[in-house]
Amino acid sequence: MTACSLFKNYRMDIRYRFPLKRTFIVEDAWPLEGHGAVVALERNGQEVTHIVVTFHDRPVDLAPELTTSNVAPVTAGIEMRDGLQIIASQIVKRFQYFLSIHHTLEIDTNDVEVEFVPKDDEEKNKIHVFSIKSTTENPRSRISFSMVSQAFFATESNDDPSFTVSFLQLARQASLERRYIDAFRYCFLLFRSLYGEGKFKTPQLVEAMMSHSDFVTLVAQTITDFRTDPLHHRSKAKKLAQDYPDPRAMIEYLVARRGFYFHGNVKRRDTWRPDQQQTAVALSDFTMFLALAVADSMAGAMFSPEIGKRYFENAKQFGAIMPILIRYKLRDEQDFVRDQSLRMNTPATIATNDLAMRVHLQFFAVGAD
Repeated sequence: MTACSLFKNYRMDIRYRFPLKRTFIVEDAWPLEGHGAVVALERNGQEVTHIVVTFHDRPVDLAPELTTSNVAPVTAGIEMRDGLQIIASQIVKRFQYFLSIHHTLEIDTNDVEVEFVPKDDEEKNKIHVFSIKSTTENPRSRISFSMVSQAFFATESNDDPSFTVSFLQLARQASLERRYIDAFRYCFLLFRSLYGEGKFKTPQLVEAMMSHSDFVTLVAQTITDFRTDPLHHRSKAKKLAQDYPDPRAMIEYLVARRGFYFHGNVKRRDTWRPDQQQTAVALSDFTMFLALAVADSMAGAMFSPEIGKRYFENAKQFGAIMPILIRYKLRDEQDFVRDQSLRMNTPATIATNDLAMRVHLQFFAVGAD
């Protein structure tokens, strides 16, 4: 291979563009070179909105490749071949850590735009995909109005779930942002606050938690769910539930992990690092579902028998009752088929799929009675 052809193979630029969740102002800026890349601040006026990491002079065969498939429903795909996104993310994260010593800064490395920039027409003809944007979006919750109503009417009770929910929301947000270590920490703080009896040393804390039969029951049920429920068949916490199959063993494990993630010494050879979140995925998954079970056990006011009656009466008061006609065929013991119908009033103002399903289930419940 000649020097000229070697040079031709290393001319493409690969550019990673990361958005800032919290922007900042800088009056002057220019590119910075390091880690084998060039890092630049993308600005809108003086407001920094993105961090751009560029790797210069890379082989054109690192560009994405279009693939085909004979397996339905997927007929085509894109194969990433550059392998530089991890390096770019690490550069940006380390930059964030140092700058965050003095300023609040958060760069979203889960939301990235990759651009492959050819240097000439020859390279351009060899590249099939020039840019890819990868975005992580948290889905919006779909909540039934009956649940909204139950929450509202429950506010008139003496129950106060604010303490539990504050930790649960922090843990849920950390989990959505893939901060699995923080998710575990918030969950454990909730468990220790509710069931720890103020104990801190490992043996006493374990015994304090074991003394709460309601918590032990929730731990046992969560273990069973992870071991048997198809919902969790791909969860890394499934193995965790298999390794610690009884409540005491699991509580002892959680308390031990508390010691590691709360009090781990940075001098330890096996210390945890904030950029190594994957090691805590199983722990986060299990404690998140356990925290949800704890919170759900405190939602009794939402399911009081009086709530259902108030919900229906409230709907009548505001004209939100929809008459539903159900037609069905009934086969009797002599094998004769008769047309039957049932009229049902239900709280609603709009016919929806969810309403149809609820009426369907209610119809079967009435038939069973």
